[in-house]
Amino acid sequence: MNHFAQKGLRKPTARRRIVAMLTQEILNNPDPADFPIASECKLCKRFGVSRVTIRLVLIDLEHRGLIYRQHGKGTFAYGCSSRVHPSLGILIKSSDALKCPPIIEFIRGAQTVMTSFNSSLVLLGTSPLNWRGEMTSAMGGVIVMQENLSADELDNLKNRNLSFICIPDSQLANGNTDCFHLGLCAAKALNHAIITGESGGVHVWYEHPSPSYS
Repeated sequence: MNHFAQKGLRKPTARRRIVAMLTQEILNNPDPADFPIASECKLCKRFGVSRVTIRLVLIDLEHRGLIYRQHGKGTFAYGCSSRVHPSLGILIKSSDALKCPPIIEFIRGAQTVMTSFNSSLVLLGTSPLNWRGEMTSAMGGVIVMQENLSADELDNLKNRNLSFICIPDSQLANGNTDCFHLGLCAAKALNHAIITGESGGVHVWYEHPSPSYS
């Protein structure tokens, strides 16, 4: 079951369609070892697009942590055992929130996922309006705790080339919510969205997660 509602998807372009197709081919390859992918020239012929488009596609795949390039040798996709997961940010504007047990449990859950991916979770306390470009380029996505987040700040996030998930305050305040499991699910879902390119807009948690979600 998908626990996130997606909004604001962009109209597919040739670049996005090719990225989606190559992403699935890489993810569906069961080989644990890294493997080469076709040259720019061959990809141009296969998809009937310009080299400029293919180069942009490869940049997108590299940003998702799916491929890397070796000078003089070509471009390689990471095998399933060596795939790189980008770090995630978690935006919590109020320092007092870090004293709240549900928030602490949520962070523990998300950190558990990132540790299993050999990646990191970065706590962010400043407004998105003040983020520098190099700050967001180092992250794959952001989990947003919606407390005191203004409409301008949400619009700013939407305009960045950054995947993000919003967690409503009411979800954490719900006494029936397993906040550790919520953090696990949010981090897994955002990582999956970053790699597959599914996160083109805002994802909002809208129901209690099932313990079977993984």
